[in-house]
Amino acid sequence: MLWAFWLTVVASALGCELIPSEDARPKSPGDNFYRILVNGEVERYVPNQRYVVTLVGSRTHSVVQQFTKFQLLLDPLDPSSPRSPRKQGQFQLFA
Repeated sequence: MLWAFWLTVVASALGCELIPSEDARPKSPGDNFYRILVNGEVERYVPNQRYVVTLVGSRTHSVVQQFTKFQLLLDPLDPSSPRSPRKQGQFQLFA
């Protein structure tokens, strides 16, 4: 099981090539009480800047809420602007 954790860490360090398809499903309703927190006063995403993003679930006395997957997407302010094929940043997973 430890090898799966390290494989995940190495894969996220190398970069993610996941690209949402044009026919991707819309966001599902509800958030199941998860919150995404971004440290600092962030109004817009700037490539090559470091952001600390925290995914927080709810917790009861006996159960800690767990998630199986999530995806963060960046949408341009101007949807008609040309998209760059180069990477816009990197993702590091800390558990």
